[in-house]
Amino acid sequence: MKVLKYKSVKLAYFVTVLHSISIVLSAYIMSYLVVETTQQLVNILLIILGVSLLRVILFMAEQKCNCIANFNIKMDLNEKLDEAISMMDYDKFMEKDSGEHASSYVNDVSSVTNLLFDKSQIMVSKVTIAIFTLAALFKIHYAMGILAIISFIILLIVPRLFQRKLSEHILNNQKVKEGFLNNIRELMQGFSTYFENHTFSYFKNKSANASYNYCCSIYKVDLFAGFMSAVLTFVDLLLTTIALGLVSYFVIKGKVKLGVFLSVLALMPSFCESVMELMANKAFFQSGESLFASKFTLLSEVINKKSNYQKSIGVKNYNKEFNFNKEKTTEISTINMNNIQIFYENKDVLIDSKLTFEKSKKYGIVGKSGCGKSSLIKVLIGEINNYSGEILLNGEISNSENTLLKNISYVNQNTYLFNDTIKNNITMGREADDSVIKQLLEILRLNEFSPDHIIEENGKNLSGGQRQRISLARALFNNKEILILDEATANLDEKTTSFIEEYVLSLDKMVIMISHHFSEKTLDGLDEVYNLSA
Repeated sequence: MKVLKYKSVKLAYFVTVLHSISIVLSAYIMSYLVVETTQQLVNILLIILGVSLLRVILFMAEQKCNCIANFNIKMDLNEKLDEAISMMDYDKFMEKDSGEHASSYVNDVSSVTNLLFDKSQIMVSKVTIAIFTLAALFKIHYAMGILAIISFIILLIVPRLFQRKLSEHILNNQKVKEGFLNNIRELMQGFSTYFENHTFSYFKNKSANASYNYCCSIYKVDLFAGFMSAVLTFVDLLLTTIALGLVSYFVIKGKVKLGVFLSVLALMPSFCESVMELMANKAFFQSGESLFASKFTLLSEVINKKSNYQKSIGVKNYNKEFNFNKEKTTEISTINMNNIQIFYENKDVLIDSKLTFEKSKKYGIVGKSGCGKSSLIKVLIGEINNYSGEILLNGEISNSENTLLKNISYVNQNTYLFNDTIKNNITMGREADDSVIKQLLEILRLNEFSPDHIIEENGKNLSGGQRQRISLARALFNNKEILILDEATANLDEKTTSFIEEYVLSLDKMVIMISHHFSEKTLDGLDEVYNLSA
């Protein structure tokens, strides 16, 4: 990941350099404090005050620039994750559960930003301080400069002894953190099971074990980091003591003025500390590069796309316009599915037949459980790619995996609803007047709801039938030329089911309905019924 591609990062680095120079300047100017007259003292104190004020102003500017850079990087990485996930095929996405995907946004983005930008910004600061402090020490006395160079070499070597182990700890800690998140998520999902079986002791035992493993991982990282800091601090104190002893000797011999002692007292510890932090943060930065490489392989195709986040800080709500309605689609007259065989880990499902679906006609698919009804449709819409056989569109094999999906409105028994308004759940971000939504709600006998009614997460405040009808409203709003209903009326009463199926069959669309059983009235409205159990 190249953090320098962000304009805000370059600005943050520039301000950091200026602030770091002011830190060195404020330490170096201490050498002028020992003066002979009161007027000279007043003058130097005013200069020191001015430098201190400048340092504070630059510090505030640095903090603001860092916040802006952090904002832009995190927003950009989140957008790249959105893009990468939207490009994934269904099988690839399902290799991880939702908790693991969420962890990329919540944990990995923050960790990478901290390790790559925050640490690199500290490195820029410490490099600047080290360079200008070295120049100041040479100006004071060449011996101080030589000692600083020797100190730099020593401090360059010591952190390398810890770098590999530190990287291992950081990567392992991230892995344990993800496991902890998944364990806790699973435990929370099982609440009703503990409640119904009076087994909260099981919950507490599993949670305690997960927490113990996670806390142990943090403890090991913190302990190792503390040990590394202790070693580096000892080296820092040793080198500073040598430097102060040397400058004291020069003062006694009259080779330098007393004020120089004050300057070295401030500069030498600053130099050693800067080099130590530079090397320590370099180790963290390299760990961040490893973390990014291991966690964000899915971003390889989109990471170099131009960032949208350069000057967007301060925007309270981000509403980016996405083009939903201008996708090019191919008119589909016929779909042929020939000898589709679906491969699973434990078994294969063979649909040894040729199915044909024609424009504007109505089809039913029936069969006993496990015969492949839903799997067949998932092949059609692209959720299952591990199959053999052929799918022909208008008599030809389609070269585009998305051609069918762009023409299909699909409703299954388990459609997910979002914590948002009914309107947004139906339109999914597309533009629509409230009158259109009200009309759909009326058609599906959901008149009791307004378009602005808030749905709780996954429709927890709705009945199963209401949830299914809202998902059907979503499909009808899409207004695609093909409508597929996979047990979409399973949770509805007989009267509502009959009404909805009659309405769907009246539409000028290719309709494919899957069910264990159709009513006589629905069968009369179908052009053909495929029995996969036959």
